[in-house]
This record gives sequence, C-alpha cells and structure tokens, in this order.
Amino acid sequence: MEGIEVKLDLTKQGLAMMFREYEELMIRHMWEDPKPIGSGPLWEMVNEKLPDGKSISRASVIFAANRYVENGMWAFEDHTGKGGHHRRYYPLVTEEELWTAVAKAAQNKLNLSADTSVLQLVE
Repeated sequence: MEGIEVKLDLTKQGLAMMFREYEELMIRHMWEDPKPIGSGPLWEMVNEKLPDGKSISRASVIFAANRYVENGMWAFEDHTGKGGHHRRYYPLVTEEELWTAVAKAAQNKLNLSADTSVLQLVE
C-alpha cells in the first residue's frame, strides 16, 4: 500500500472522499466477503446495489479492480475458463489499513508542502 494515490474530496465523508459510489460498493463488498471474485459477479453486485436509474459498465469495474491491484489494495488469482484467462480479485488490506495509508500519504504531502516535518497527523 506504500504507493497509494488517491484524490481527496474534503466536502464528502468516509470512502466517498476517495472513491465513486460504485467503487465504494466494490471495496466494501471485498471487505465483507474477501473470497476471490471475478469481474462479472462483481459487476452484477454493483449494479444491483446502485440506486434505481444508475448503472455502471463492466469495463469500469475491471478498470477500477485493476487500479486497486496496482495500488496494492487488491490482488488476483488467474483462472482459465471459457474465453481464456480470468482474474479473480481479493483484498490485501483492511479498511483500517487503507485509512492509515491514506493518512500517511496526506501527512507526507502536507510535510512536503510545508517544507517541514512539524505536522504529526499519524503516529
């Protein structure tokens, strides 16, 4: 999780500060049920839980999942099946570990901006 890159929207709260609604649904699902899951079932779950009138493409789910792999939040198992290779994603970090990494990244950025290490946000 060392290389986490997120943009914070300080007008929002919780995971909504960093993630779109469908991304938060994906992440929360993985924490609640951490067994490996493919993009198809993940996409179906997200679209079932989104409010009426909202939907998201399977490509958006795949791009988000791969971004979480690159950030070190998730990993995947490679499975072969109909149509070739398929990734089954699973979480590598807990919610607490994610928030700790975000706090450390924010502290580092603030310290760089202030050109000092006087900010002690995370111990």
